[in-house]
Amino acid sequence: MRSKLNFAISGGRLRASSLNEFSQLFAIITSFSYRRALLEIKYFEGTSHTQNDWADIVKQADKIAKKLFVAFVYTDWIRFLRKLIELYEKYRDNERLLLSEEAKNNVSRTVRFLIFATGHEFQKICDDVSGPYKKSRGRGWKDGVMIYPESLEKMFPDEKWDLQQNVRHLLNQELKILNSSLIKEEQIPEHLCEQLFDELVEDPKGSALAAVRKVNKAYANPSLWQEDEIWSGIRNFALSIEDHGKCWIGGSKLDNVFTKIFHSDYDALKAKTGEKKFTDVHSTDEFIEKLKSLKTTEVIPINKRCGRHLLIAHLTRNYSVHWRGLFGDDLGKIFI
Repeated sequence: MRSKLNFAISGGRLRASSLNEFSQLFAIITSFSYRRALLEIKYFEGTSHTQNDWADIVKQADKIAKKLFVAFVYTDWIRFLRKLIELYEKYRDNERLLLSEEAKNNVSRTVRFLIFATGHEFQKICDDVSGPYKKSRGRGWKDGVMIYPESLEKMFPDEKWDLQQNVRHLLNQELKILNSSLIKEEQIPEHLCEQLFDELVEDPKGSALAAVRKVNKAYANPSLWQEDEIWSGIRNFALSIEDHGKCWIGGSKLDNVFTKIFHSDYDALKAKTGEKKFTDVHSTDEFIEKLKSLKTTEVIPINKRCGRHLLIAHLTRNYSVHWRGLFGDDLGKIFI
C-alpha cells in the first residue's frame, strides 16, 4: 500500500503530490531511450547505411520496447503520460521554461516508446490520453492526475491536425462572406464548403490550405520577415488555385481552367475590362493599377461566381510567377 506521505488532499480527493510512484516508468523510458540511441549509433557507425540495415535497427528497437512495456499495463502508461503533460502545463504556466521543455522531452520519449511497444498510431495515443474529455473545453481529473484534453496534439502537431484546428473555421467563414456577396441563385451550397476543406486537406502537398495558414499566422503574429511570409502565402495560394484547377477540371493553365468552368462567361468577363489581355502583367506598377481598377469599377460584377475575384486570382497568379512580390504600403493597401 502506498504511503500517505506521497499524497495530498485536493478538492476532497487523495492525489499524488510527487513523482515517486512513477519512478519505475521513468526508469523504463530512460532505458529504452538509451538503448535506442545506441542502436542509432550502431547504424551510423557500424553499418553500410542501407535500407535493410535501418529496418534491422527498427526491429531491434521494437523488440526492446515490447519487452520493457509489459512491466505495466497500457492504462498505467497513459496515466504516466497524463502526469508528464500535467507537469509540462504547470511548468509552462509558471514560466519555468527549461523545466517545461524537459517535461516535453519526456512526453516525446514516452510517446515514441509506446508507438514501438504497441504499434498504435500517434492519434490513437492522443485519444487515449484525452479519454472521455477529448471534446471538452475544460480539464478533467482521473486517478489523481489532471487531464488536459488534446494537449498532446498541440505539443506535437502534424500538418493535418494544424489545418483542422486553424484553417477549417477560417475557410468556412471566408466562404460564408463570399456567399453573402453573391446573388441567391449563385450562392455555393453550404455542404460543398465543408466538402471543399475535406478534399483540400487530403492533398499530399496541402498547398492551398497551407497557404491560407501561412498568411493568417504571419498576419496575426508580427515578426521578422512578416511581409515576405504574407506575400509568400498569397503567391502559394494563387498558384494552388491553378494546380487544383488543372487537376480537377483540366487544362494547361489557369485561363483554361476558368474557361472550362464558366465557358464564354469568363471571356466576356475579361472583355468588360476593356483590355484584350487584362490578366497579363508586365510590372509591379501595372499589377497595382489593375487591382485598383477592379476595386473601383462598376462594370465587373462582384455578386456572381464568375466575377471580380476570378480576375484578381488570375492577375495575382500571373504576377507572382514573374515578379518578386508586393511589400510595404503596396502590400498593405492592396491585400491587408
